[in-house]
Amino acid sequence: HISNMSVAVLVILPFPIIANELSPPDKTTVTIDPNTVFVLFGTRHGNRNPEKFVAEHTWGQEGEMELTSIGKRQAYGLGKELRSLVGKFVDGNFKPDEAKFYTSSANRCQMTLQSALAGFYDPSDWADWNK
Repeated sequence: HISNMSVAVLVILPFPIIANELSPPDKTTVTIDPNTVFVLFGTRHGNRNPEKFVAEHTWGQEGEMELTSIGKRQAYGLGKELRSLVGKFVDGNFKPDEAKFYTSSANRCQMTLQSALAGFYDPSDWADWNK
């Protein structure tokens, strides 16, 4: 009979969690030394499609393992943020003798770098190809 059994029921309700949040930090939380001569930065690729799709639920026109539009926007935003951090140390237009960029051969990594550089080197002056 059920009378001798103990039954535990866990009820999970979607209650909002209220935390004592601090205000966000200043946009730039790193102080750059004015004598800086070398900046090295590394990152991983942005958001990508899965390796395999479920047959009935394919999505992502880019293909398997390729960078998604979200990943491209992530990388572009990263480029904009990096520009705000090291902007005065690197010219606004790409100069091959001033900066070097490397990536692996994976398409998603190359597209991440291309998208990040589009944000980092926003076209201006003589290099503005988007007029």
